[in-house]
Amino acid sequence: MARLKQAVIEKVYKALDNDYFTIGDFETSFPNKRDEPLCQIKFRHNARFSFLITEGPKNKLNPLGEVVPMTVESPGDFKTSETHDHNSFEECLDRIRFWCENVRKDLRAQIPLIDEFDDLRAEFDKHIKEHLSDPEQSFTPDELERINKRFDELYEQLAALAAKHQVTEQELQQVKRQFDLMKHSAREYPKGMWANLTKNRIITALRKLAGSKEARKLMYEGARKLLGWDGGG
Repeated sequence: MARLKQAVIEKVYKALDNDYFTIGDFETSFPNKRDEPLCQIKFRHNARFSFLITEGPKNKLNPLGEVVPMTVESPGDFKTSETHDHNSFEECLDRIRFWCENVRKDLRAQIPLIDEFDDLRAEFDKHIKEHLSDPEQSFTPDELERINKRFDELYEQLAALAAKHQVTEQELQQVKRQFDLMKHSAREYPKGMWANLTKNRIITALRKLAGSKEARKLMYEGARKLLGWDGGG
């Protein structure tokens, strides 16, 4: 029988079902022996990633001192493995969300993106040069309206992915801010300058969506429709 109460175990499961992952991405166990952790969590897709809730002396140099709740997290906030002392078990549960975020960051950092985005930048440059007929011309009111509509449609498609947990709410809000800036700049710059500024913002947004192939595909296809704008899109 687990030493943790069932209500606490349910909180662990709830914390693992978040914006980044679902409970199916983890192996969980709640040992009943006193010399074992109270809770063990392992990331199914990478054996290096684990999270433990345990107890230990607050002062490492005094093993007979005050015993406090602790978490042992791999990866940590800064190091590959970190141990954190806590004032309560509730604080241990709160750390699960931060650990999941660290796991996601580490997974995304492993994706080789630099060469890919350099190639994408060159492709967008070529696309703009081939399809933009009047780079010094400003957008007409009708064109601005269609640009806004395209960005809004693309945002709605990305929001649908967020509903399926393929994009986080934080990523979605970052993209929305970028879209708002791109729509606003279309009123201020000639088409050519706007296309080049927008190209760089879109590549930045794509970097932030590196963990979702579906989101990157949507962003790429939307970018090709917007860059090299000639009045018909």
